[in-house]
Amino acid sequence: MAMSKVLLALCKCILLVGLTKAIYSKMNEQTVNVIDYSMKNLTSMPIFQQNSTTDINLRGNLLQVVPALSFQQSKKLKSLDLSMNKLNLIERGAFEGLTELIYLSLRDNKLTSNSFHVGIFQDLISLQDLNIHLNFFSYEYTLILQSEISHLESLVRLGIDLRGQLQINKCFCKLSQLLDLELVGLRNYSDNLFQNSKLEVS
Repeated sequence: MAMSKVLLALCKCILLVGLTKAIYSKMNEQTVNVIDYSMKNLTSMPIFQQNSTTDINLRGNLLQVVPALSFQQSKKLKSLDLSMNKLNLIERGAFEGLTELIYLSLRDNKLTSNSFHVGIFQDLISLQDLNIHLNFFSYEYTLILQSEISHLESLVRLGIDLRGQLQINKCFCKLSQLLDLELVGLRNYSDNLFQNSKLEVS
């Protein structure tokens, strides 16, 4: 009986490891813990236990909501991929505490003008790479969205849709570290809008 319980526990452990594909490697002499939930047909956000996870991949699922405090146990998170889901709502506090996050992809979702709240990015003080292409923001909301993004002072790379926009919001000039700006839908812009002369616009 005892042996059966041991075997059952062992099988559960193997299944869990196989599902999350937790990968430990050395990068800059630090342990990197990657949790890969990509392409699992998930419809709700998994519960992440307190750990040293640095990378979470949730790409290609069926997630519609990012609940508040979804990653509160993952304070060491560096990379978060939420692309290619069906996200239509990111609750207040969803990214709370992610002060070490460097990469965030919200690409190819169903985000609209009602999906975000003011201050959504306020804790992401280390964010360097943000991809928010292929969503459904209204013309009016892109102005608000640009204002929110302008507070990401560490941002180096940005991908954003500005379809229907006549110009880039002047608040983007605050992004003094920005080197790579990928625009979709905007044909006219002024190079002198940005203080950083090394910026490449595509």
